Amino acid sequence: MPINLKALIVVLVIASIVFTAAKKTALLFSAEKDFQRRRNVWFVLTIAAFLTPNIWLYALIAIPFLVLSGRRDTNPSAFYFFVLFTVPPVAATIALPGGAKLIDVTNPVLIVVCVLIPAAMRLRRAEKGNRIQGLHAVDWCLLAYGVLTSVFYIHLTAPDGSFYQSSFSDFVRRMIVFSIGVFIPYFVISRSARNRRSMLDNIAAFILPCLVMAAIGIFESARGWLLYESIPVRWGLADSFTSYFIRGSSLRAMASTPHSLALGYDLAIAFGLWLSLQAYVESRPRRYVVTAMLCLALIVTYSRGPWACAALIYVAFVSLRPGSRSALVKSVLASTAVLGVISLTPFGEKIEALIPFLGGKVGDASIDYRRRLFARGLEIFQENPILGDQFALAKMQDLRQGQGIIDLVNGYVSEGLSRGAIGLTLFLSVTLSALFKTLAASKAVRTVDRRFASVGLSLACGLGGTLFLWAFGGPDAGILWALVAMAVAYSHMSQPQRIELLRDAKVVTA
Repeated sequence: MPINLKALIVVLVIASIVFTAAKKTALLFSAEKDFQRRRNVWFVLTIAAFLTPNIWLYALIAIPFLVLSGRRDTNPSAFYFFVLFTVPPVAATIALPGGAKLIDVTNPVLIVVCVLIPAAMRLRRAEKGNRIQGLHAVDWCLLAYGVLTSVFYIHLTAPDGSFYQSSFSDFVRRMIVFSIGVFIPYFVISRSARNRRSMLDNIAAFILPCLVMAAIGIFESARGWLLYESIPVRWGLADSFTSYFIRGSSLRAMASTPHSLALGYDLAIAFGLWLSLQAYVESRPRRYVVTAMLCLALIVTYSRGPWACAALIYVAFVSLRPGSRSALVKSVLASTAVLGVISLTPFGEKIEALIPFLGGKVGDASIDYRRRLFARGLEIFQENPILGDQFALAKMQDLRQGQGIIDLVNGYVSEGLSRGAIGLTLFLSVTLSALFKTLAASKAVRTVDRRFASVGLSLACGLGGTLFLWAFGGPDAGILWALVAMAVAYSHMSQPQRIELLRDAKVVTA
């Protein structure tokens, strides 16, 4: 049996088990027809990805299903989240005459074009209702940031040793990429989440596919087999997909993400959102199983940054809730007990080997590289603090790694060198504004609905964890902006909507 067919069978079996077991919980937040449609499209896209010989044939199959299902779904944003991780985001280029490049086609790009752009058009034509009207300060800052990223960016080295220069066509291409990859998802998610039901639907639609990836990641680590590796290889796009990564003696799980760091980040965010969503689930065993799956899968990515991100989200969430002192003490005791049990398993030794303050030495080279990168980046930034130095790579040749690349793994260093203090200010003005406004809205909603107030708190903690992890590499920029969009939608809930929360308190049962 071909290896890709074996992998497909395993993925379908694992996903079927997870979807079946999670259906009852998923229906607390989503309409049954929506859930069934999203699940079926997930299966169709997965089967097509494993069996088609190239991404173009995959796109030919996927587009009609995405267009029709996105139009029928009552919440296109949730549909977007549900199918976002179905296929690895490997990229194929649409070329223009003369060798120029228009855009890279990936599965997320197909979903945005087929689902979110039509949804954005429908939103513009729809009645005002309760959705956010016009463009607000955060929206304008994000647009300004997009224009800046299209003009100022780190220039790469050409084959002859020179640097690729900017051009107007390159500016247009980068604006198209920003619009499709960032602003359209942000606009649709922030405007379509009008009430509690749609917000919970979005969060549940993000967590459930992450549960599937968690189960797949656990299998990959246990069997030493990356199930999705055959897709980019068969499509001839293996260069845009990281292959096997070993840390110590363990395979780092990836599932359908481009890297184990990305999987770790997605699972950390899903874990943080689940902290609030689980309050709506009556079954205690079901809550424990979901938590355990996310945590175990997070462990087998063997990514220290996402571990720290998840821990930070957890501590912040527990600390900021009402009655935080007793809850924090109980959480610390429970976490200590769990870690004590883990330390007695084979995972204990592997985790200890990765953590420096426990004497671990595995992966020390990556820590040392990040320190050197930050020090050198800070030196260059101080020379050009306003708009950065777009040719900074010429001054960082001693940081070139064995793969022949200079990896700007620190997001703040990359931002500072690309766009200087102006870019950093715009980036932080969007993310921090969404974070603090969501905290304020959560505090206000708490007087009406304590469970839904925790949802806002988990969004804010997720943003905080992302901003922390941004310094160490790993965050998926698309998920960051999706979190910002949900936080913006949450923070714009007006007083009438809070009254509506009280009135429909039994829509989602405990």
